[in-house]
Amino acid sequence: MEHRMSTREIMDISFAMQKYHGIFKKLWEITRPIYTDNKHIPTAEVSTDLDGNFFKFMINKDFFSSLSKDEQYFIIVHEFLHLILGHPMRTVPLDNNGIISSIAVDLVVNNAAITRFGMHKNVIDPDNVYCWIENSFDLEIHPEINEFKSMEFYYYALLAHGNSNIGKLVSSHNFSKIDRKMLSDILKKISGELSDKENKILKSLMDGQKTNLKAGKEDGTEWFVFTPTTHRKTKKWESIIINWCARALSVKEKECVNWHTKPRRLFFIDDHLNIPTVTLENHKLNDRDKLNVFLFQDISGSCSNYADRFYNLSLTIPADKFNVHYYAFDTKVQEFSKDGMYIGGGTSFSIIETFIHDMMDSDNIKYPDAVFVLTDGAGDTIDPTIPSRYYWLLTDGSQLNYIPSESHTFDISEFE
Repeated sequence: MEHRMSTREIMDISFAMQKYHGIFKKLWEITRPIYTDNKHIPTAEVSTDLDGNFFKFMINKDFFSSLSKDEQYFIIVHEFLHLILGHPMRTVPLDNNGIISSIAVDLVVNNAAITRFGMHKNVIDPDNVYCWIENSFDLEIHPEINEFKSMEFYYYALLAHGNSNIGKLVSSHNFSKIDRKMLSDILKKISGELSDKENKILKSLMDGQKTNLKAGKEDGTEWFVFTPTTHRKTKKWESIIINWCARALSVKEKECVNWHTKPRRLFFIDDHLNIPTVTLENHKLNDRDKLNVFLFQDISGSCSNYADRFYNLSLTIPADKFNVHYYAFDTKVQEFSKDGMYIGGGTSFSIIETFIHDMMDSDNIKYPDAVFVLTDGAGDTIDPTIPSRYYWLLTDGSQLNYIPSESHTFDISEFE
């Protein structure tokens, strides 16, 4: 049996992907995630849909539900890294030993998730069951093997002196279901939409994979699938919130039963017959059913110049779909005023969560669906009830010490 992932899950994962790298978010946006109980897909599998020009991401529901959020994000990043690094194309010359080539590509993407994209091994693989160079080779005997080699290097190194007790594969690697031209076209298109900083990270990753080395010798074919290029900033940071709201609106469409007239092929059936049918209908929402969105503007000196843009953005969020709450804060939360406010020096993040819970009690509202905080990251420790619903818009040079790892962070210096 198969069924679509819920819109809420899709949105949460989308914002989580941005935290690791913009390319993961963009790939997720053209991916259709589907839960399955197919025993031939024990973990996850990606394929291309040529008619719809999107990726189909089949996920074993029982497997995925058994993972923490960070482990789930790792599975998605892992599969996308295979696509970004061109593994569906690059494994073709090595298909005479499919198991070894599968281990080799997993070594590349698992290591990249740790060394390039900010994931933590003890968090995404707490039981140390996946393929890592530590459990694939005796590094004391072969110190030349490290986390920054190409899949071809690992392939020949595994053939020569791989351990017998190697970790398990993250997924089945059924690369035959990937259309290579479509993948190449998509990656080239995305390359022009990334920030300069994101492109530099990818370029560094790709440069390490260009030279296909055997364990100690040069060999292999040239491979160029994705070459990032720098570009000028075209998106405004307001798009982070606008895009979230646009995705959130899609949950307002729901199925309902209606009575419909009979079709022409049933012309001779009694005229008084009413036929139940399913149609899509948009419902006007009451306040209780609207999505709660909170926006908090840090008005300490370093962030105050963003206040007008942040406030004007709050006015554009449709009030018929969202309950929008806009506040300013430093060491206390206050109503935002266009007529001027006291701009202080200190900043506290913990007061935001306290303020939200106080408002939930006094106004009988549910926990926010999203909390957007524009700040420089200098505050105190905050412990949100649902940290994944926090979206931190950080000014240039911001620190992350006080921001929960489960929350979403954006460097607004990369935008206009």
